[in-house]
Parts: sequence; C-alpha cells; structure tokens
Amino acid sequence: MKNVSLVRNIRDNYIRMIINGVITFGTSIIFTRTLDVETYGVYSYFIWFILTASYLLNFGYEGTITKFVPEYYFNRNLEGTSSFLLYVLRRQTLVITVLIILLILTLDIWKDILNIKEKYGKLIIILALINILPNILLNILVSTVQSVQRFDVFARVSIQSNIITFILNALLLITTKRIEYVFVVILLCNVYQIVLYLLWLQKDLSIHIHHFFQKNRILKDSKRIKKYAGYMYINIVWQQIVWNRSEFFFLSLYSAADQVAFYGLAFSLVNMVNMGVSPFLSIVNNYLAKLVAIKEHEEIKLLIYNLTNIFTVILLFGLTIAFYFSSNLINLIYTSKFSEATSVFLILLFGFIIGKILNIASSLPFYYEQQKFIVFLGIVTGCVNIILDVIFIPNHGAIGAAVANTIAQIFFSVIQFVYTIIKFSLRVPYKNILSLFILNSVFIIIVLLLEIPLLIKFLIMLIFLLIYMIVCIKMKIFDRNYIRKLRENV
Repeated sequence: MKNVSLVRNIRDNYIRMIINGVITFGTSIIFTRTLDVETYGVYSYFIWFILTASYLLNFGYEGTITKFVPEYYFNRNLEGTSSFLLYVLRRQTLVITVLIILLILTLDIWKDILNIKEKYGKLIIILALINILPNILLNILVSTVQSVQRFDVFARVSIQSNIITFILNALLLITTKRIEYVFVVILLCNVYQIVLYLLWLQKDLSIHIHHFFQKNRILKDSKRIKKYAGYMYINIVWQQIVWNRSEFFFLSLYSAADQVAFYGLAFSLVNMVNMGVSPFLSIVNNYLAKLVAIKEHEEIKLLIYNLTNIFTVILLFGLTIAFYFSSNLINLIYTSKFSEATSVFLILLFGFIIGKILNIASSLPFYYEQQKFIVFLGIVTGCVNIILDVIFIPNHGAIGAAVANTIAQIFFSVIQFVYTIIKFSLRVPYKNILSLFILNSVFIIIVLLLEIPLLIKFLIMLIFLLIYMIVCIKMKIFDRNYIRKLRENV
C-alpha cells in the first residue's frame, strides 16, 4: 500500500489534464480538417453511442467503487477490496458480453433506429457495440485507481494511451479518411489500458488474472453495496441525460448529420474548458469530504463563500472573453465550415458556467447522506430536458439542442443551489454574484449588438479588464488571508 501526497496527486492530475487537453485539441483539428461535416457528425454520434451505453450499463458500480474501495483499502482490508472488485468485474463482463452478442445477432431488427445512412454499413455499428465492454471495464479500473489516491498511475496510463491514439488516428485519417479505423484504434487502446491497470492490480492489490476464474468469494456488505449502487445508477442516468447525451440522440432523429457535427464540436470545446476546472473541483471536493468527516461546519461555510466569490470572478470573465473571440478562433482553427458551431458553443458555455458557479457545494448532500432530494430533482430535470429536446431540436437543430441543454442545466443548478444553502445554512455572496453578472452582461451585449473588428475587440477587452479589476478590489472579493490559510491547509 503506497501513500501518495495530496499535493502530488494535484500535480499529476493537472499534468494529465493539460497534456490530454492539448491532445484532444489537436485531435479535433485533425478530424475537422480531414473529414467532411457529415462524416464528422457520424463519428460524433457513435462516440456518443459508446459513452452513453457505457454509462447506462455500468449500473452504478463506477460510483460505488469510489465509496467502497477506500473503505476497505484504507482499513487495510485487501481481501475485502479484492472480493468487491472481482465481483464487479465478473458481473459486468458476463452481463455486458451476453447483451452485446444479442445486439449484434439482432442488428438487422433494430439498426434502423440509429438513422445511419447505408453507405456507412453495419461494420461501424458492430465496432461501436464491441467497444462498449472494454470501455466499461476501463472505467471500473480507473475508478479503482483514483479511489486509492493513485493519480500518478492514472495519469501515466492515460497520457500514454492518448498519445498512441492520437498518432494512430492522425496517420489513418490522413491516409484513408475512414472512421471505421478510428473505432478499431479506440478498441485497441482501451484494451492496452486495461492490461496496464490489471498489472497494477496484481502488484498493488495482489489481484491476479487467475482469480477472475476462481470460485466467487463471499461479498461483504452485499445489500448495502447494491442499495448504494442503485442510488448511484439513478444519479448517473440523469447526469447523462441532462448534460451530454440526450441531445445527440434527438439530433440524430430530427436533424442532418451536419447539425450533429456542430453540436459535437461545440460540446467538445466546452469539455476542454471543463478540463481546466475539473482538477481544482476535485481538490475542493476532497477537502470538503475531510471537513465533513471532522465536523468543521463553520470552516465549510467559509470555504463555500470564498470559493463562490473566486469562481464567479474567473468564470464570468472567461464567459465574456468567449463571446468576444470564440467566432474568430473557431473559424481560424476549424475553418469557416464549422462557423455555425460558435453560437452552439456559447449557449452551452453559458449553462456550464452558471452551473459551476451555483454548484460549488453540490457534493455536500452526498457527503452528509442527504441526497434523496437531489436524485429526485435529477429525474425531474431529465424529463424536462427530454421534453425541451423534442420541442426545440426538430426546428432549430444544434442551436435548439444547446438551448434545451442549457435551460435544463440552469433549472437543476438553481434548485439544487437553493436546497443546499437552506439545508446546510450556507452563506452566499449574492451581491457579488449579481454585480459581476450585470457588469459582464453589459460587455457581452455590446459585442452581440455591434459588428466589431478584431483589433477593437482587444481594446474593449483591455478596458473591461481594468474596470473588472477595480470592481473586484472595491468589493473586496479576494480575501488574501483566507486564500493563504486555505493553501497551507490543503
């Protein structure tokens, strides 16, 4: 059992995020410049298909691992850890293998539901189906590595795999322009990662391949594990519906492939923004979990208040920059054929940023085991999202999908925000949030109403930055003493 410091985990996680972000950015350029819009839309659709199926078929065990593996592992119960992991791996392998075989055998019956043109054939559907099992097993193993705080292992394997994937995809797309090969590459690289993680399991947890085929060990806490997995499954399902899955499905039903492509590119750009936020939020959530465990309730309130201030300043400023320069950057990098993705990106980014500002404390209900209302709210929001998809997408395509997604996200975020601050008596800097929102909105409205040359945009941004800094100083948003204290403690 190796102990890794929190600081080192933070470092490794950010290194992974930065390198993978650069690779993802480079990959998006290669795909958009080598494929036509329709083919890129088909690729986006089947990536959505694999990820959605993987999330729906993990049955909540990915999140359950995050809770139960540390419970066994950090209490030095390696037998409990291995019994639990072997149970999950065996169960998922058996169930998913049987299901995939049945789907392939009955492909002619249901393939028309996917609304894919005949020229792409059955092969791409079969490759997508085959990719589901290794993707699910990989997610299980990644959750295991992260739950025992081995972000160094996670970062090393992830970076290696992404570099290999990028090189192979670049060579194949430039020479063949066939997306079938891309899914073969994804399959092989996922299997490569699984092998590396299994070797780590063998070394660190003494779980060997032959244990997989031995008689089942008795699983402790079976009822508790299955109950928790049920809650996690419901939570995962609504997350996928609300944030990043249902829009692709309804776009494929009601719109042309180019609309899927525009939405797919915009969504991937928002994910790149998220890559810069996620490592920090991961640190915050770990720190909140510690504070809940040691019952530092006043410290939790102070932390949430100050972090909400910081996130509001940074994220709203980033949103304003995006409104000024995203169209120029998208046309420059992805060419003008993807210019329609700009509006889709800005709508999605707006929902993403509002959600992040309001959800700094979103993990508290789960840490205090008060998550029932949040799960119920998620179900309601999922239904709202689907209704909005059906209303907006047929007539408005990718723009309609972005509007539906954003409305659903803000609906959920606002209600969760109100519930959390009331339930846990949190202090929130309402005045600061409102003041900065109005200030940013004024400068956003300027660029929306006027045709402004690029040079003038830069000058306006400099003026805005100066005003923004003065306002933040006057409002005393940054408490230097608290930030210093937080850095020392974390």
